[in-house]
Amino acid sequence: MYFSQIQTAISQCFWQINFQDFNFQPNAPYIPNIVCDYAWHPPPEGWVKLNVDGSCLSNPGDASAGCLLRDASSNWLLGFSFNIGETSVLAAELIGISFGLQLAWLNGFRRVIVESDCLKAVKLINNEKDIFFHPLAALIQDCRRLMKMNWHCCLSHVYREQNFCADSLARQSHGLQIQEMVKLNVDGSCLGNPGDASAGGLLRDASSNWLLGFGFNIGETSILAAELIGISFGLQLAWLNGFRRVIVESDV
Repeated sequence: MYFSQIQTAISQCFWQINFQDFNFQPNAPYIPNIVCDYAWHPPPEGWVKLNVDGSCLSNPGDASAGCLLRDASSNWLLGFSFNIGETSVLAAELIGISFGLQLAWLNGFRRVIVESDCLKAVKLINNEKDIFFHPLAALIQDCRRLMKMNWHCCLSHVYREQNFCADSLARQSHGLQIQEMVKLNVDGSCLGNPGDASAGGLLRDASSNWLLGFGFNIGETSILAAELIGISFGLQLAWLNGFRRVIVESDV
């Protein structure tokens, strides 16, 4: 009897010591640990992942954007980073998404997963609600149009930690010189309507210096078609030569 009382007392001492050391209360409710995954994950085989971010020193303020494309093996495929000028954080995000989608499309990628850490931008693009009166309606609509092209493309929100590379690219462009504006003048000409048609155009800088020009015969078409072909060709010419701030003028 005496021995069993000693054994019980020792057990109680160990019980108290163990739970006091670990600050554990036996009657407290159990709260499970929640583990958040902040790591970037590569896309499935055959897909590419486009991570996009916009950065702003204030809101509004000096803004920049950056993005990168990686494959299923996490290899870097393409990327960009540029200074936008003074605008809002949301506008910077939307501009970055728009440029990233264009970059992916023009380089032939047709299975693209887009990730952004701006939940507001993701919701505005994915939501089919009318945004006619939104101050950034043109940018939102442009992103929606690009998403609906003939390809497999989806946009989702991720944590900032998962978007670290795109965020770093965007941040490094603060303070970079903004590319000056260039002007693209385009015209289509037609001997009849329809008739033998041609198109021409030229790019000039802020000092009126000639940068690039083109002129070619189209064949028989309407004056409107000639004008549209000229504008399309001029825009492609400007883009392929690295001009990103372009004013287009036409007399039609």
